[in-house]
Amino acid sequence: MLYEPSEPESPSELSAAGRRRREAILVLATSHANRLRRRRSALRVTGVAAVCLCAAALAFALIGTRPSNRPIEVAGPTGLPPAIPSPGPVGPAVLPVAMTPPTATTAYVVRPARVEVTITNLRTDPTLVDRLAVPRTVGGWETISTDELLRELHKSGLSGGVVVRQGKPTVWFSPSARE
Repeated sequence: MLYEPSEPESPSELSAAGRRRREAILVLATSHANRLRRRRSALRVTGVAAVCLCAAALAFALIGTRPSNRPIEVAGPTGLPPAIPSPGPVGPAVLPVAMTPPTATTAYVVRPARVEVTITNLRTDPTLVDRLAVPRTVGGWETISTDELLRELHKSGLSGGVVVRQGKPTVWFSPSARE
C-alpha cells in the first residue's frame, strides 16, 4: 500500500467492506494518476517533435533558396540573350553496331538529329492586345429617374416604388391587378 496513515482516520477501525472500498478507491486513483502522467508525457514529446519539425522546415527553406555563386549572363553585347551553341553536328548520326567483315550484314543504329535551340527576345506588336482581345462592353445599363422607373414598372404590370432606408435606396415591386 502506498499510503499508510500514521493515525487512524476514525476512532474505530474500518470494517471489512470499508477496507475493500478504500483499496478500490486507491486502485482507481493510481490508475487515473498514471493516465494523467502518460498524457502529459505524450504532450511533451509531441510539442518537442513539432518544434523540431518546424526548425527543420525553416532550415530547409533557408538553405534550399540560397542563391548560387555563379554569375548569370542575362544579355550579350547586342542587348539580346546569347545564343546557346549546338552540342554537335546537325543531322542524323549513323553508327555501326558491330565491326564485322564486309561480306556479313552490318546493322546500323540511326539516332534522331540533334535539335538546335536558339533563345532570343522577340519584339511584339503593340497593337496585338487591341486586335485580339475581346472588347469590353458595357452591360447596357441606363440610369433613369424614380418617375421613369415607376412608369416602366406600371407598363410591365407591376406596382412598386423606391424606399430609401439609412441612405440606401431599395426597389420594391409586386404584381398589380390590371383593370
